[in-house]
Amino acid sequence: MKCHLCVNYIELQTDPGNCDYVIVSGARRKEERWEPGDSGQVLPDDRRGSLEVLNQRLLPGQLRYERVGGVERAWGAIRDMEVRGAPAIALLGCLSLAVELARGEGPAEDLGALEEFVAQKLGFLLSARPTAANLGREAERLRAFIRQQMETPGVTPRQLRER
Repeated sequence: MKCHLCVNYIELQTDPGNCDYVIVSGARRKEERWEPGDSGQVLPDDRRGSLEVLNQRLLPGQLRYERVGGVERAWGAIRDMEVRGAPAIALLGCLSLAVELARGEGPAEDLGALEEFVAQKLGFLLSARPTAANLGREAERLRAFIRQQMETPGVTPRQLRER
């Protein structure tokens, strides 16, 4: 590529596997490595079944993420307005249920009982803020998805949890 400041050309070789590059000719590399943890940002967590939420009641004075271990904690965060905004409320509600299902909570062998477990948890979440239209809509979509998946021949409760 041509330098935007002069007439010289810079040749780079990319290394996508390591998210890096090597300068072949025409320039020098200035090393300034950045560590996401040093900046106070929340680092990605590849552990399945974990969820953290930004406590919006503390903003702008404090930036604090709190662990949501399941539906009961999400219910409290929704009720106490720690999470605000219709899409965020719906997302928190659905993901908190996913956290519980990933941990293996609820019936393990009976599809009908698992469907009832999910319906009860969604109903409980809706009671935190009955006017949360997005949460209500997404809860209904989740119920419909479960009903549809239950009609799939041979589906097991374990497979349903993972979907």
